[in-house]
Amino acid sequence: MRGSLLAGGLAAKTSNHVLAAGRQFARWVVERGYASEDPLRVLRPLNARVDRRHVRRALSEEELRALLRAAAQGPTLGLVPGPVRAMVYLLAAETGLRASEIASLRVAHFELEGPAPSLTLPAHASKRRREDLVPLRASTTRALSRLMAGRGALEGAFGLPAAWRPPRAPRERCP
Repeated sequence: MRGSLLAGGLAAKTSNHVLAAGRQFARWVVERGYASEDPLRVLRPLNARVDRRHVRRALSEEELRALLRAAAQGPTLGLVPGPVRAMVYLLAAETGLRASEIASLRVAHFELEGPAPSLTLPAHASKRRREDLVPLRASTTRALSRLMAGRGALEGAFGLPAAWRPPRAPRERCP
């Protein structure tokens, strides 16, 4: 079966996930008495390190600029206008915040005036469960000020829909 999975184009990591699910089912079958032994016990996971299909890497500066341009000029996708998506991408790239952390931000979390512009990530939204003070660049601060102009302090900073989740990889068409 695993040979047919690999022949069908699945990666070793995917094959290992299928094996884990099969083993879990086989354990359940043995525990319930439907089988006397686990037939999958002899199978070993494949070495996923030698079969890397998608090597993750950081975007180059030019690739990031192209992504931001494409998003800013792009159409509304998933109820999120292009310029808002561009700002979300920029904030993620500059601060390292996760999508869920950015989606949870309110206008009140931003301090855009004064000598040290920043945002305060509340503990409930942080993966570390600690309040974090994140400094912001001046150019980002100006763009955020324009984007959030006229919004109330308790409104979502980016006006993202409640069920919004970013795509696993941005689908912007970069020239």
